[in-house]
Amino acid sequence: MLRLCLLLTFARAAHAFWRLPCANPLVVERVVNPLTNPGTVSGHVHSIAGGSNFNLNMDFDTARASQCTSCQVKQDMSNYWTPNLYFAFANGTFAAVDAPGPLVYYLPRKNNESEVVKAFPDGYRMLAGDPYTRTYDGSDMAKAIGWNCLGGKQEPTRNPWLPTENCPTGLRGEIMFPSCWNGVDVDSSSHQSHVAYPIGGESGPCPAGFPVRTVTIFYEIWLSTDPWKDLWDQALNTTQPFVTSQGDPTGYSWHDESFSCSRPVFSPYIRDFNNAWDGEVLQNAIDECTDDSGVIEKCTIFDLYDYSDLSSNRCQQTSFIDEQVEGLLTALPGNNPYTPGPDRITMLAEDSPPSINGEVTVFGGAVANHTVKANTDGSSDGGSTGGSSSAGGGASATNGSSATKGTSAAATGTGTAKAEASSTGSASSGGSSGGSSSSESTSSEDDGSSSASSDLPLGLSALQWGLVGGGFIFLIMGAIM
Repeated sequence: MLRLCLLLTFARAAHAFWRLPCANPLVVERVVNPLTNPGTVSGHVHSIAGGSNFNLNMDFDTARASQCTSCQVKQDMSNYWTPNLYFAFANGTFAAVDAPGPLVYYLPRKNNESEVVKAFPDGYRMLAGDPYTRTYDGSDMAKAIGWNCLGGKQEPTRNPWLPTENCPTGLRGEIMFPSCWNGVDVDSSSHQSHVAYPIGGESGPCPAGFPVRTVTIFYEIWLSTDPWKDLWDQALNTTQPFVTSQGDPTGYSWHDESFSCSRPVFSPYIRDFNNAWDGEVLQNAIDECTDDSGVIEKCTIFDLYDYSDLSSNRCQQTSFIDEQVEGLLTALPGNNPYTPGPDRITMLAEDSPPSINGEVTVFGGAVANHTVKANTDGSSDGGSTGGSSSAGGGASATNGSSATKGTSAAATGTGTAKAEASSTGSASSGGSSGGSSSSESTSSEDDGSSSASSDLPLGLSALQWGLVGGGFIFLIMGAIM
């Protein structure tokens, strides 16, 4: 009987996980890659969620000093970001696609009872995916990336390429990170060779040479593609009309990076998921949050925002980058031509990058309005300033760049924008929209349908932000307060 109880306990723990909802973006902009182009503007657009001290360069202490986060766990001042998706018109214009989310899954998967799942070590970095590819090679890395056409007719609904049919209840982008570590190197020259995927799936054994099991990170991003269904005949490619923010119409180039700075050190390479969890807190959550429902409220270690009252629990930031990235665009921001492949691409330099604003405003109700100075030199003083704004409510983004937009412009063929995109899928606590997932038993079965609350101003939809696209990286500067 004792053996049976132990087996049942292991079975439950083996499928334990929690979902971290992020109700809205902190900001939508072209963030900086300080390692490859320090102090300059990134090559393509991302939507960023998480801690309010997000900056061009930042360290762990700066992230910890964030006064709010756009994700539900108050102690997690991480930043999570993903490239946007756009509709490509035949006349050469582009319009951003709406997406509510993301949902970030933390999966303490193990292969046997004795295996110990570890939090990320200090300075840990890894890359999932390949931003330069336009083909599918069948590798574990390629299999970790998927596009799930919710409500679609084609089988299977999940594929590594962008679907060639409309997705009535939304297009869900999915990516999973490696969870086996060599136990020695926190990084490698490729940002990949020091980690590996488990054999046969997320609960499989780690391959030889990678003895340490870390918590698995899995992303789900919902994109509201159904409002575009009547415009496919006006698309550049009428078979598959969407393109990622880096010019990829295939979807193969989705990628994600992870960086851990659980102490006050910073490597500027990482973008899209900056991991700076307090190691002890994350380890406690891995060990103690053993419920298999995924409902984050059941992990009592966390202090949560009340997502039933988003009007007073919102955290947003105006843009550091002075350019328009949403609505109807004459070109993808940055030098990102439409490149279907199959050859690997080379990133192109930008002749006239936009300017960088000296400071931005944090607003939204979760905290008093305040400013954050731009940190373009990599120093750790890019935190918020002491000045709080006396104005209540939300500050609008300046210079044509919005912090977020609840509805993107579903543009007509003549280039006239009409704000009619609706939200599908829910980023509310415990909610994951329907459809199969690449992970084992992580996605819930409810349809998760939601629409923007009518009492919120345009651009502040509770469940929408324009994100995702062709270079999915994950930056969690998880500053646990």
